[in-house]
Amino acid sequence: TNTFQCVLATDGRCTYAILLYADGEIQWTTGDADGGANGLGGNPAQVGFNKGDGVEFDTIPNSGTDFIINVASNSNVGVDGLYIYKISDADIATVYTCTDQNTGAVYQIGDEYQPDCSTRCTCDNPGPQFNCQTVPCPIDGPTCRVNGDPHYNTFDGNAHNYQGRCEYTLVQYCNSNDFSIRTRNQGGHFNGQVTCISEVTVLVPGDNLNIVLPRRPNQVIINGQAQSNQAGTLYNSNGLEVRRVGMKVFVFLNRFGVRLSWNGQYGVEVTVATSTMNQICGLCGTYNGNRNDDFQRPDGNIANSVTEFGDSWLVPDTCPAVGKRDAQGVPGCSEDPAVIQAGQERCGVMRGDIFAACNQVVDPTQFIENCQFDYCCCSDTEREACYCDNIEAYAAACAAAGVSISNWRNSLGACTIQCQTGMVYRQCGSLCPATC
Repeated sequence: TNTFQCVLATDGRCTYAILLYADGEIQWTTGDADGGANGLGGNPAQVGFNKGDGVEFDTIPNSGTDFIINVASNSNVGVDGLYIYKISDADIATVYTCTDQNTGAVYQIGDEYQPDCSTRCTCDNPGPQFNCQTVPCPIDGPTCRVNGDPHYNTFDGNAHNYQGRCEYTLVQYCNSNDFSIRTRNQGGHFNGQVTCISEVTVLVPGDNLNIVLPRRPNQVIINGQAQSNQAGTLYNSNGLEVRRVGMKVFVFLNRFGVRLSWNGQYGVEVTVATSTMNQICGLCGTYNGNRNDDFQRPDGNIANSVTEFGDSWLVPDTCPAVGKRDAQGVPGCSEDPAVIQAGQERCGVMRGDIFAACNQVVDPTQFIENCQFDYCCCSDTEREACYCDNIEAYAAACAAAGVSISNWRNSLGACTIQCQTGMVYRQCGSLCPATC
């Protein structure tokens, strides 16, 4: 017995004949009248589609031969056993399509689809076959922010403080080493008991790319070579780019849907594409919309404390002596009442008139607490930089939420920026360097 299916279908514009031959359901090719024996041999049947006018028809390859018994193993649209014909036109037309072998989705000639954020494919003829190319991922997801002595705000919105003294994985794919963003902390405040970021490293092993961003001086070192301090593109190859824009350095890992910015002081921001959801791990947490599993260790288990979580992301062999603690476990830093009061007053501006437009959108409470902690713990020579870094972190969070506080530096009368000759400071500007 032969079993197959024929369907007439329309998409509202055209009409199609769809023939489906399932694997194992075609068991004979020749009737007794055509010299067949047990359904085989003789003059095998013709297989295809006939419009019925004696003129327009299409014959499936191998029709009339013994090989037609394998009809379920062939196709005119790339899916075994499936044959599609457009019959609403004057002539019968084979509907050439491409099929995604992972999902089974069928695409017509000219259709585009993206199997992942960095690949765009077009169904082309002849073939038909997919013609694919690498494209930048739209980096349209959340941002993880790290600033001060280090305060972490994860992709899913958790806040934690970790006072490690080594090098740690900030962001990477959970199940591959395609890229890694690391931060190195060093003891620099409150007699060395409080740490801050001293260096950011970006590794892309597949491209043999090693980017190091030291805090002092604010350099960019690519594969061991120090780069220009002038604004502009410092590296651009294979969907990876390093660009200096104003005070900041941006690293675009477009192939992976990740963008990093480093302000050269204490502030790091990593923004990811929404397509990376459920793929991200590290001290920035798991980007999956679930705040309860942000403290996931590399082994997949959830840490019981911030210290255990931070320790688990230590990069092996990056420091001889490990001194780790939660920021909450550090003594009260400066006990000078004047410093404490000044920190409360100055950091409180984030809940004042200057940032009033943002307060209803981004809660400043955690930013104020971080600012007060850093203000007390930073040394006298670093205190102003620590203070400005925290205000800048809140202003950046406001801007990301759609509320730009463009004049906050002038309004504060502090944290002003001294630009290079011929340059003008703007809070928000284009990431693309100016050209003539």
